[in-house]
Amino acid sequence: MYFDLVPVVFAKKAQPNTMTEEFYGAPVKSFTKGTVSIARVSKNYLNANDKVLIIDDFLAHGEAAAGLANLVEQAGGTVCGIAAIIEKEFQGGSKKLRDAGYLVDSLAVITKVENGKIYFKD
Repeated sequence: MYFDLVPVVFAKKAQPNTMTEEFYGAPVKSFTKGTVSIARVSKNYLNANDKVLIIDDFLAHGEAAAGLANLVEQAGGTVCGIAAIIEKEFQGGSKKLRDAGYLVDSLAVITKVENGKIYFKD
């Protein structure tokens, strides 16, 4: 509601049977699964007038966020920022994204995991 009922668009990692229209696609590597998928967004839902906030649950190596940013840029849109619920700073993704010029903000930042203990940034 704060954003005046802005639509939410999800990028799909596999082409659904119902996606018959043209789409923007970008490779996204999953370090957890050891796979590369093509993230897809229908061209009907993303265009040059769009200003997009990318939201990721876990930001580790930054591959998903970078792939989604690529989709936005293919459409000519603007990535306004990248938000993460949990950022694993020690895995370098947030630095890579910031170095590429993106604004990155996270609710919780893990600086390291050592001997089974999780360390959070103050």
